[in-house]
Amino acid sequence: MGSVALEQENKDLIQKLARILEERSILEEKVRYLESSNSTMANDLIQHYSNDKRGSVTGKVLKNKHIYQGEKADPAS
Repeated sequence: MGSVALEQENKDLIQKLARILEERSILEEKVRYLESSNSTMANDLIQHYSNDKRGSVTGKVLKNKHIYQGEKADPAS
């Protein structure tokens, strides 16, 4: 193989390596973004359902407290 052919092959390989490294960098950035988004969504869901559960339990406790005190429970609740 001639010197010119080796030089061209080296240039091609370096360009290919540069493209691969750029693609890798883009993919790593996308993964970081998705991990961050996923973490945020999970925290939001936990917050939502923990608040929803607390409200549901609190409502039942208040309803039962009125019954124990001899009051009629509101049929709508």
